Amino acid sequence: MRCLVLGNVFTVIVGSGSCCNCFSTRLVHTLSLSTQPHPFPYRLDWINPHNGIIVNTRVLVPIQIGNYIDQILCDVIPMDIGHIIFGRPWPFDNNTLHDGFSNKITFSQITNIFCFLFLLLRYMQMPVPLKRKFNKNICLSR
Repeated sequence: MRCLVLGNVFTVIVGSGSCCNCFSTRLVHTLSLSTQPHPFPYRLDWINPHNGIIVNTRVLVPIQIGNYIDQILCDVIPMDIGHIIFGRPWPFDNNTLHDGFSNKITFSQITNIFCFLFLLLRYMQMPVPLKRKFNKNICLSR
């Protein structure tokens, strides 16, 4: 998914696998965003499993995705996989509903209902049912 931050287009990853909303250090410097110290610094091990990364700063990021406009508090980390990661805090704060089959996220704010569709259905490949032969000699154990 793409979003606008101060008129610039950036990539967004929405995933519940991350415990935080993250923003790239490189973009903080490029956009000259002001950071603030993190009230509870912590070690993030999924980026660098050997040493981890100490997260000690955060930034308030003004984003726009279509008609959706918000300011999201993100932890600043060095990353190359994307520009912005919406981890578990963003879906929780917005009470989002994720439909895994159609890969869309729906939520509402005051009077607006938003629906983010990540992949168009025509690009998704439907699984083809496999024809399996039953083999009496195979035994599955726990």
